[in-house]
Amino acid sequence: MLKKKLYQTWLFALSCFLLLAVLVPVQTAAADGITYPGGMLTAPPPPQDMTGRYVSTTIRSDGVVSPLGMLNPGDIYLNTGSVTIGTAGNGDIAMNGSTFAYSVVQQVGVRLTLQRWSGSYWSSVYVSSDKTSSNSVSVTLSTSSTALKGYYYRVVGTHWINHNGVNEQGTSYGDSWAYN
Repeated sequence: MLKKKLYQTWLFALSCFLLLAVLVPVQTAAADGITYPGGMLTAPPPPQDMTGRYVSTTIRSDGVVSPLGMLNPGDIYLNTGSVTIGTAGNGDIAMNGSTFAYSVVQQVGVRLTLQRWSGSYWSSVYVSSDKTSSNSVSVTLSTSSTALKGYYYRVVGTHWINHNGVNEQGTSYGDSWAYN
Protein backbone atom coordinates (compact mmCIF):
# COMPACT_ATOMS: atom_id res chain seq x y z
CA MET A 1 0.00 0.00 0.00
CA LEU A 2 2.83 2.40 0.90
CA LYS A 3 4.65 1.55 -2.34
CA LYS A 4 1.52 2.31 -4.34
CA LYS A 5 1.07 5.69 -2.57
CA LEU A 6 4.73 6.63 -3.19
CA TYR A 7 4.41 5.62 -6.84
CA GLN A 8 1.25 7.72 -7.24
CA THR A 9 2.93 10.74 -5.58
CA TRP A 10 5.99 10.35 -7.79
CA LEU A 11 3.82 10.00 -10.91
CA PHE A 12 1.82 13.11 -9.95
CA ALA A 13 5.01 15.15 -9.38
CA LEU A 14 6.45 14.00 -12.70
CA SER A 15 3.20 14.87 -14.50
CA CYS A 16 3.17 18.36 -12.95
CA PHE A 17 6.79 18.92 -13.97
CA LEU A 18 6.13 17.83 -17.56
CA LEU A 19 2.99 19.96 -17.76
CA LEU A 20 4.91 23.02 -16.53
CA ALA A 21 7.73 22.31 -18.98
CA VAL A 22 5.24 22.37 -21.86
CA LEU A 23 3.23 25.37 -20.66
CA VAL A 24 6.15 27.62 -19.61
CA PRO A 25 8.32 28.29 -22.66
CA VAL A 26 12.07 28.36 -22.26
CA GLN A 27 13.33 31.89 -22.76
CA THR A 28 15.66 31.96 -25.74
CA ALA A 29 15.07 35.54 -26.81
CA ALA A 30 16.72 38.60 -25.35
CA ALA A 31 15.79 39.54 -21.81
CA ASP A 32 14.30 42.83 -23.02
CA GLY A 33 11.83 40.93 -25.25
CA ILE A 34 13.33 42.28 -28.46
CA THR A 35 14.36 39.85 -31.15
CA TYR A 36 17.73 40.71 -32.71
CA PRO A 37 18.99 39.56 -36.11
CA GLY A 38 20.90 36.29 -36.31
CA GLY A 39 19.62 35.05 -32.97
CA MET A 40 21.76 37.52 -31.03
CA LEU A 41 20.68 38.35 -27.48
CA THR A 42 21.69 42.04 -27.61
CA ALA A 43 21.78 44.87 -30.09
CA PRO A 44 25.18 45.18 -31.78
CA PRO A 45 27.87 47.42 -30.29
CA PRO A 46 28.11 50.99 -31.61
CA PRO A 47 29.79 51.41 -35.02
CA GLN A 48 33.05 52.70 -33.53
CA ASP A 49 33.37 49.40 -31.63
CA MET A 50 32.70 47.20 -34.66
CA THR A 51 36.15 47.56 -36.24
CA GLY A 52 39.55 47.08 -34.67
CA ARG A 53 42.07 49.79 -33.86
CA TYR A 54 45.43 50.25 -32.17
CA VAL A 55 46.37 52.93 -29.68
CA SER A 56 49.67 53.57 -27.97
CA THR A 57 50.28 54.42 -24.33
CA THR A 58 53.91 55.05 -23.66
CA ILE A 59 55.38 55.38 -20.18
CA ARG A 60 58.74 57.01 -20.66
CA SER A 61 61.58 56.64 -18.19
CA ASP A 62 60.79 60.17 -16.93
CA GLY A 63 57.26 59.02 -15.97
CA VAL A 64 55.37 60.91 -18.70
CA VAL A 65 52.39 58.92 -19.98
CA SER A 66 50.88 59.56 -23.40
CA PRO A 67 47.06 59.73 -23.34
CA LEU A 68 45.15 56.57 -24.19
CA GLY A 69 43.54 56.81 -27.59
CA MET A 70 46.29 58.80 -29.23
CA LEU A 71 48.89 57.19 -31.42
CA ASN A 72 52.32 58.03 -30.15
CA PRO A 73 54.76 58.80 -32.95
CA GLY A 74 57.40 59.05 -30.25
CA ASP A 75 57.55 55.28 -29.66
CA ILE A 76 61.15 54.26 -30.15
CA TYR A 77 60.84 50.48 -29.99
CA LEU A 78 57.14 49.48 -30.04
CA ASN A 79 55.99 49.17 -33.63
CA THR A 80 52.45 47.81 -33.29
CA GLY A 81 50.21 45.10 -31.90
CA SER A 82 47.36 43.12 -33.36
CA VAL A 83 44.63 40.70 -32.25
CA THR A 84 42.25 38.27 -33.95
CA ILE A 85 39.19 36.31 -32.83
CA GLY A 86 37.49 33.21 -34.20
CA THR A 87 35.96 29.84 -33.37
CA ALA A 88 38.14 27.13 -31.86
CA GLY A 89 37.52 23.58 -33.04
CA ASN A 90 35.73 22.62 -29.81
CA GLY A 91 33.24 25.51 -29.92
CA ASP A 92 35.30 27.83 -27.71
CA ILE A 93 36.45 31.24 -28.86
CA ALA A 94 40.01 31.32 -30.19
CA MET A 95 42.14 34.42 -29.64
CA ASN A 96 45.51 35.41 -31.05
CA GLY A 97 47.63 38.44 -30.32
CA SER A 98 51.04 39.64 -31.43
CA THR A 99 53.37 42.46 -30.46
CA PHE A 100 56.03 43.77 -32.83
CA ALA A 101 59.10 45.89 -32.14
CA TYR A 102 61.06 47.90 -34.70
CA SER A 103 64.19 45.93 -33.78
CA VAL A 104 65.39 43.33 -31.28
CA VAL A 105 64.55 44.42 -27.71
CA GLN A 106 65.24 43.07 -24.24
CA GLN A 107 61.61 42.10 -23.63
CA VAL A 108 58.45 42.12 -25.75
CA GLY A 109 55.10 41.05 -24.29
CA VAL A 110 51.39 40.54 -24.93
CA ARG A 111 48.26 39.83 -22.84
CA LEU A 112 44.77 39.11 -24.22
CA THR A 113 41.41 40.03 -22.71
CA LEU A 114 38.14 38.62 -24.05
CA GLN A 115 35.24 41.06 -23.69
CA ARG A 116 31.49 40.46 -24.11
CA TRP A 117 29.00 43.16 -25.16
CA SER A 118 26.11 43.42 -22.68
CA GLY A 119 24.00 45.64 -24.90
CA SER A 120 25.34 48.81 -23.31
CA TYR A 121 28.95 48.17 -22.24
CA TRP A 122 31.90 45.78 -22.67
CA SER A 123 32.75 43.47 -19.77
CA SER A 124 35.89 41.40 -19.47
CA VAL A 125 35.13 37.68 -19.25
CA TYR A 126 38.63 36.22 -19.64
CA VAL A 127 42.18 37.53 -19.18
CA SER A 128 45.14 35.46 -20.35
CA SER A 129 48.47 35.15 -18.65
CA ASP A 130 51.23 37.40 -19.96
CA LYS A 131 53.45 35.98 -22.68
CA THR A 132 56.89 37.50 -23.08
CA SER A 133 59.94 36.92 -25.22
CA SER A 134 63.48 38.08 -24.44
CA ASN A 135 65.94 39.48 -26.97
CA SER A 136 63.33 39.29 -29.70
CA VAL A 137 61.49 41.45 -32.20
CA SER A 138 58.03 39.88 -31.62
CA VAL A 139 55.88 37.63 -29.50
CA THR A 140 52.62 35.82 -30.31
CA LEU A 141 50.04 34.38 -27.92
CA SER A 142 47.28 31.94 -28.90
CA THR A 143 44.64 30.92 -26.38
CA SER A 144 40.94 30.08 -26.14
CA SER A 145 38.05 30.51 -23.75
CA THR A 146 34.53 29.20 -23.30
CA ALA A 147 31.81 31.67 -24.21
CA LEU A 148 28.05 32.05 -24.30
CA LYS A 149 26.45 32.00 -27.73
CA GLY A 150 24.25 34.91 -28.79
CA TYR A 151 26.62 37.68 -27.74
CA TYR A 152 29.14 39.96 -29.41
CA TYR A 153 32.75 39.51 -28.37
CA ARG A 154 36.03 41.26 -29.01
CA VAL A 155 39.64 40.74 -28.02
CA VAL A 156 41.68 43.52 -26.42
CA GLY A 157 45.43 43.10 -26.61
CA THR A 158 47.89 44.77 -24.26
CA HIS A 159 51.29 45.07 -25.95
CA TRP A 160 54.54 46.24 -24.38
CA ILE A 161 58.26 46.63 -24.90
CA ASN A 162 60.96 46.99 -22.21
CA HIS A 163 64.38 47.99 -23.51
CA ASN A 164 67.26 49.89 -21.88
CA GLY A 165 64.97 51.43 -19.26
CA VAL A 166 62.31 52.48 -21.80
CA ASN A 167 58.82 51.02 -21.31
CA GLU A 168 56.38 51.43 -24.20
CA GLN A 169 52.84 50.10 -24.17
CA GLY A 170 49.91 49.99 -26.58
CA THR A 171 46.42 48.51 -26.72
CA SER A 172 44.74 46.90 -29.71
CA TYR A 173 40.96 46.44 -29.96
CA GLY A 174 39.83 43.65 -32.25
CA ASP A 175 36.77 43.66 -34.45
CA SER A 176 33.46 42.92 -32.73
CA TRP A 177 32.39 39.37 -33.54
CA ALA A 178 28.93 37.79 -33.27
CA TYR A 179 29.17 34.37 -31.64
CA ASN A 180 26.03 32.40 -32.54
